Amino acid sequence: MNQSRVGKVEEVLVENEAMESHNSGVFGRTAQGILMNFPGDASLVGAIVKTEVTEATAFLLKGRIL
Repeated sequence: MNQSRVGKVEEVLVENEAMESHNSGVFGRTAQGILMNFPGDASLVGAIVKTEVTEATAFLLKGRIL
């Protein structure tokens, strides 16, 4: 299901810095509530940012800030 989102633009509410070493950067949720991880720092927490989805798994999107 999430594979169809690859290449799409999503607005993400940044919730926190990623804690796991394999998921560096920050994470947040799309308007649909899907968890997304992308490069960034603590200054983005609380912001809504436009991102492009670059990878997708069943439970997580990965992307980059536009």
